[in-house]
Amino acid sequence: MAGTYEDLEKQSKLAIVDLPSLIHIKREEARKAMLGVQMAKFTIESVLVAIEYAKRIKDTFEAQSQRK
Repeated sequence: MAGTYEDLEKQSKLAIVDLPSLIHIKREEARKAMLGVQMAKFTIESVLVAIEYAKRIKDTFEAQSQRK
């Protein structure tokens, strides 16, 4: 039983020592996730701008064809 307690004590000490590196890893993962979200937002905004531009071109062509 004493060996089991010592093993648990060692593991808990290792976990406490390793906590800052785990926090750093989680921060990196969060940063990468936020970059992914920003890239997706930029892509969606770009598509929306392209759709708006296409609508304007379509409206221009329709207006020109009605004049003829």
